[in-house]
Amino acid sequence: INFSANSEYNVNLPVQLIPSEFFGGQPGTFQEARFGRDWNSTATFDFSQPILHADKFAQIKASKYAKEEVKFNQENQKQQTLQRVSLQYLSVLVLQESLQLNRELDSTAMALYASTKARFDRQLVSQVDINRAENLMHQTKQQTLQIESNLKLAMVNLSVLLGISNPQTVELKDKISNYQNEKNVVQLTENNILQAANRPAVKAAE
Repeated sequence: INFSANSEYNVNLPVQLIPSEFFGGQPGTFQEARFGRDWNSTATFDFSQPILHADKFAQIKASKYAKEEVKFNQENQKQQTLQRVSLQYLSVLVLQESLQLNRELDSTAMALYASTKARFDRQLVSQVDINRAENLMHQTKQQTLQIESNLKLAMVNLSVLLGISNPQTVELKDKISNYQNEKNVVQLTENNILQAANRPAVKAAE
């Protein structure tokens, strides 16, 4: 709503003498004619009512999209966390079985070295043979130590993902073979590819 007013008072107005004959008077006489009025006043009043605030409408719409984006981003983060936990979990299972197999190789390599050493003492094999057996024993032992180190690190990472403060208290009674069933194999089909459009990350980007 806008309102304005203005008023002016004219102190001096121009005056002109006009023959009285124009107004029905006597010839030879004159009459004063003043141009304008002493007081001039004006007033204006304006009222406007906007029907639609386009910027407000755009902000409301943007906030709605932002709310949807946050929801899908949270779901996407949840899925990514589950993926990281699953990968780390399976990595621990693989390392556990690898460690078991490598320890069996250690026993075999040690038995081979002991047998070769006994035959070397009886001069049945050469120095090359016993060196080869000894190198194999050290190699398998080194692999075992490396796997043990990787397994401890993988357990620490898994415990961090699961929020467990003491990794030594974690014991996995599971085998990687439990996940090698053909029923658990996911076939890549056209339907799986089309479902990618419904992933939270895609929805958030939209």
